[in-house]
Amino acid sequence: MDNMALIRRWFRVITETILSLIVLFALIEIILGQPNIPFIGQLNILDTLTETFSSLGTGAAAAIVFVWVIYNIYSKKVN
Repeated sequence: MDNMALIRRWFRVITETILSLIVLFALIEIILGQPNIPFIGQLNILDTLTETFSSLGTGAAAAIVFVWVIYNIYSKKVN
């Protein structure tokens, strides 16, 4: 197997795991209604995501490009 393909596969697995954890923590924060998650501690996932999206700029073009890049990274490729 090609080394680059192996690195890409590991990178994809790691990023999908991190993305799944972010979604899980955000859902727990929404369900509990507080950023203090039991057994994990103080996490402000929603505040962090809100700040990240607002820091992209006031122009809608930057947000559209950001969403497009994220979509292309995580979309399933059919070979």
